[in-house]
Amino acid sequence: MAYYLIQAAYTSEAAAKLVRRPQDRLGSLRPMFKKMGGSLEGAWFAFGDYDVVLIAEMPNNVSSAAIAL
Repeated sequence: MAYYLIQAAYTSEAAAKLVRRPQDRLGSLRPMFKKMGGSLEGAWFAFGDYDVVLIAEMPNNVSSAAIAL
């Protein structure tokens, strides 16, 4: 399987909600990756155009694109 980089940005509304009520989002993401036949290897916050960077091992481009959407 190949590794994929997925970048995401929060809306200002979503960021405000996270600040008011922080919670572990990885627990809810991992089953989604597993259902697509892959695994979430890691997640990090970032500065710049994207707020979150994910590294996932996925079986193919189609499953990786489905997760990104």
